[in-house]
Amino acid sequence: MHHRDTETQRHRDTETQRHRDTETQRKTTAIEAGYFYYFSEKGELHLQFASAFLCVSVVKGSMKLIILDRDGVINFDSDQFIKNPEEWKPIPGSLEAIARLSQADYRVVVATNQSGIGRGLFDMPTLNAIHDKMHKACAQVGGRIDAVFFCPHTNDANCGCRKPKSGMLEEIAARYGVSLKGMPAVGDSLRDLEAAARVEAQPILVLSGKGGKTQATGGLPENTLVFPDLAAVVATLV
Repeated sequence: MHHRDTETQRHRDTETQRHRDTETQRKTTAIEAGYFYYFSEKGELHLQFASAFLCVSVVKGSMKLIILDRDGVINFDSDQFIKNPEEWKPIPGSLEAIARLSQADYRVVVATNQSGIGRGLFDMPTLNAIHDKMHKACAQVGGRIDAVFFCPHTNDANCGCRKPKSGMLEEIAARYGVSLKGMPAVGDSLRDLEAAARVEAQPILVLSGKGGKTQATGGLPENTLVFPDLAAVVATLV
């Protein structure tokens, strides 16, 4: 009887470990296959399939990682929002800058507020199409964006992921298994810099997009670095 109980427990332990291994492999495969992360109205993290151009290889431990805001850093911003792929236009030099980062073994991660979804201005398939265009444009010049984290909520939702709150950045740290302390986080708005400061990343303001207005308004985190654009930032890193 004792032998049978031992065998039964061993079988259960084996099945439990197999389930854990399968779940780990499923998550890894999902990330490597190409997904966008996004947060639900309840603040839960979800994966939304996007494109083969989104490829993440998560490695625990030390790595070179940089976090970029999207609008005003990679592409031209608009007060009317970027609502479709045709409106997404890269800032000159930004894609080449991302390529330089990729070639220098940086993991390039985008963290962007996209309240246009919450406002009903565009839907998830449209956002995926915009990002698909961005990934393809980067790939054409030899660059790669590892992952895109975004918040679809409006400010009224009072979620934890919308910058200047640090939920998206904390999730990046968790997903990559790293501390963001001292890692560069580039944005053109005060909320980008404040979110970076909350996780002890290095806030970097670019004067493209709304950056000039942000600098003029003041109130930047104490250790903020300022550069003309993303290309200038990357020139100091690689």
